[in-house]
Amino acid sequence: MAVYEAVYGTYYEYQTLKAVNDAISLINIFFGFFIATVVVLIFVSCFNRNS
Repeated sequence: MAVYEAVYGTYYEYQTLKAVNDAISLINIFFGFFIATVVVLIFVSCFNRNS
């Protein structure tokens, strides 16, 4: 029974870490998209001001 508990505990920790990693990658993708949008908006506004 101890072996089963150890395996189940490891599997549960793995699933939790996987969920955390997925959340972190989603946050990274979101921030990357947000920063790219801000940079493009700044670039476009500067370009419009110069022309």
